[in-house]
Amino acid sequence: MDAYYNSIHMNRIITTFKLILGIGFLVSLTHCTTSNTTAGNMEHDHLPEGKITFMSTRDGNFELYTMDASGNNLSNLTGNSFTDYWASYTPTGSSIFFYSKRDGNDEIYSMDANGNNQRNISRYPANDRLPELSPDGKTIVFLSDRDTEEGEIYTMNVDGSGISRLTTNAVSEDVARWSPDGKKIIYSMEDLHPTDNDVDVETNFELFSLSADGSDEKRLTQFPGFCAAPVFSPDGKHIAFYGRGKEGYLDIYTMKANGSGLKNITSDTLEDYSPAWSPDGRWIAYTSGDISNYDIWIIHLQSGKRSRLTSHIKRDETPVWTK
Repeated sequence: MDAYYNSIHMNRIITTFKLILGIGFLVSLTHCTTSNTTAGNMEHDHLPEGKITFMSTRDGNFELYTMDASGNNLSNLTGNSFTDYWASYTPTGSSIFFYSKRDGNDEIYSMDANGNNQRNISRYPANDRLPELSPDGKTIVFLSDRDTEEGEIYTMNVDGSGISRLTTNAVSEDVARWSPDGKKIIYSMEDLHPTDNDVDVETNFELFSLSADGSDEKRLTQFPGFCAAPVFSPDGKHIAFYGRGKEGYLDIYTMKANGSGLKNITSDTLEDYSPAWSPDGRWIAYTSGDISNYDIWIIHLQSGKRSRLTSHIKRDETPVWTK
């Protein structure tokens, strides 16, 4: 959880929960759930397809890597001596948007899908991070602290022009993503009105949605604890996210797009976070581990079968699944 938690955009959350974890732990993870398999033992009738991009410290600092959804054909895309993080693909899959600290602060970059032609498109002295490209490939939603220390949600054109601020909240916000039709944006935000039913009323985060123009903000969850990183299913009917419930563990959850039908799909004693839907909506990739190490896993939603895709002694996290 280091860059995802320990990078600037999650520092406020993770320090509150006191989950500051080091990079590159030296013990690999052994999952305790009996239904788990390894990538080599996946059921042949449920083999996943596509490509998974993820973040890893295996070369000394966080870089973007890609691999097949089977865990094979690994490739380092960024190859930079500073932190490079996040991945959002263009609709054609030809380019990737990410953020990097190579300029001294978090800046949003674009590059070809093979890692070539890396260029800074935000070019601003504040921290800009977590870029997510709209389904039509024209607009980026991102987080920035250019106006407030807590950070707000903004949009801009893919060339960095046309900056527009969408939120004006006096609390922390996190990962913002588009609905498949481009009409809605979902994100997590510090709960303005915690209740006694919340696990930690001081740091509870809930999921919200708003229209693409910043209007019609709505709360989607009444979660008892912290929840974050929502992402729509490919058909727009469901949302996956991760959260810490009353049991005290981070798990991957799904719910309907209106916030109903909440399900815990991992339900284990590990730290599970950063869900990503497969293009066909049948699988979810996620990060799983404990204080020893974190790796990329996938779970088949119908059968519940899990497969571990990485087993490196360094940290692998925050998958993005593309065709």
